[in-house]
Amino acid sequence: MRQARIAHSHSDAGFSLIETLVTVAIVSVLMVLLGEMLLNVQRTEARLSSYFAENRHAFYTRQQLRQVVSGIANIRSLAPYHEDPLFTADNEQISGHITNVLFGEGEIQPFTLTIDNDVYPAQLNLSLEDDRSFAFTFPGTDRITFSYLSQDGAVYDVWPPEFETLPVGARDAAFKIDDLMPEAILFTLIRGEDEEVLVFNVYG
Repeated sequence: MRQARIAHSHSDAGFSLIETLVTVAIVSVLMVLLGEMLLNVQRTEARLSSYFAENRHAFYTRQQLRQVVSGIANIRSLAPYHEDPLFTADNEQISGHITNVLFGEGEIQPFTLTIDNDVYPAQLNLSLEDDRSFAFTFPGTDRITFSYLSQDGAVYDVWPPEFETLPVGARDAAFKIDDLMPEAILFTLIRGEDEEVLVFNVYG
């Protein structure tokens, strides 16, 4: 009696070499793509963190400068009684008197706010009579300039506008009390070809 031959299928014998190589190639490509995605996510996160840090710093700097200008504005009521000029300025420096609103209440004292465009980023330096000084910076800023808005809407590089033409002893007498300080101080931030103007109102 003959025995029947049983044919065995090779389908359950495992992957062939080609199938294995294809699988490895596909997995490798997926790993590379996943790695690129993760790297891009990390780069984006780093850029966003830097962006938010810079903007947070700029926001606090703006708030501090707003308080400085508020301190300047608070001494308007002294104009009729004060012997010294309360506010004189050009496009690189502001001098006058200020209340200590930025760093706690205190008596009125002379101050100077100057621009340092020789450092990067450009810097504002506030010096008080009590020997304290404070620096303010805006990330990415190449240069800073000051200008001054009058109540009639004109913008000047010096304040009072006739400061350079009037005799020192007569410059205050030529102005009404409301003209002793500008309507607003303009801080122009120059970044390459771009300019940003920050407006801080002195009068309400």
